[in-house]
Amino acid sequence: MRRAVVSLLAVVWLTGWGLVGQALGQGEPVVRGGTVTYPSFDVNIDDNGGLGRLRLGFEVLFTDELGAKAAATLQVRESILLFLRGKSAAELLAPKGRDMLRAQLLAHINAAIGSPKAVKLFYLDYVVIKGTP
Repeated sequence: MRRAVVSLLAVVWLTGWGLVGQALGQGEPVVRGGTVTYPSFDVNIDDNGGLGRLRLGFEVLFTDELGAKAAATLQVRESILLFLRGKSAAELLAPKGRDMLRAQLLAHINAAIGSPKAVKLFYLDYVVIKGTP
């Protein structure tokens, strides 16, 4: 009996992680309390007339869960993608490029949700791939 219960719990636990993994794999923002995780996604960027690529994943800490839920909407995600498409490889690879982008993303998310609830941003993935002219 005990073995069956342990096996059942293992299946439930693995299934739960599988669902979280599927959500992360699809690029959907995931809300956990007062944080939103934006799984890695690729964005085409300008590379001095060529086509570069930015792979970015990040987690944002909010003052409350309501702000996190507001930032996890598809409209905010699309707004972030359009904002990132305006970036160039040169500015993202500059010595202060990461810090500058962090501040800009926080400001952009706060503007998109209409209040200053996003307070901290942590990169999970930050890769800039230079293209060819």
